[in-house]
Amino acid sequence: MLVFPVYFLKSYAYAGVGVTIFSAASALLVLPALLALLGRRVNSGRIRGICGIRGIRA
Repeated sequence: MLVFPVYFLKSYAYAGVGVTIFSAASALLVLPALLALLGRRVNSGRIRGICGIRGIRA
């Protein structure tokens, strides 16, 4: 989209590039920080319905 001479398409392309960079940066910076804060409590919660119909734990 950056090669088109239509200006509103260029603005969409710039917005797409910006969103992609922001998403990648937040995934690389924020997610490890949150996992470090949670530590061993990451897997401590239970999810309802994950045991199945018979109640057998996996």
